[in-house]
Amino acid sequence: MVAAWRSAGIIPIFSVGNSGPACSSATSPGDYDNVISVGSSNANNELSKFSSKGPAGGFLGIGGTVKPDLAAPGENILSAWHTGDNDYRKISGTR
Repeated sequence: MVAAWRSAGIIPIFSVGNSGPACSSATSPGDYDNVISVGSSNANNELSKFSSKGPAGGFLGIGGTVKPDLAAPGENILSAWHTGDNDYRKISGTR
């Protein structure tokens, strides 16, 4: 599917996952070489401890692309919540 999107000029962007911090914890499809993967950053502009990372592609991940390609705020983010029109909750993650 990703190859078809790329052929159509679509740039696929996926979460790299929330299975970190170990190297090679990047999850599919965020671990594909031909996609842009996004991880989570914290208030100090560092990769969040839970954010997945690691090489993608290559043989067993060796020599592959470093992931995530970029990170965006994803730790303790105040967000609207499903329990009411005026309810908010601090949540973390990239999904």
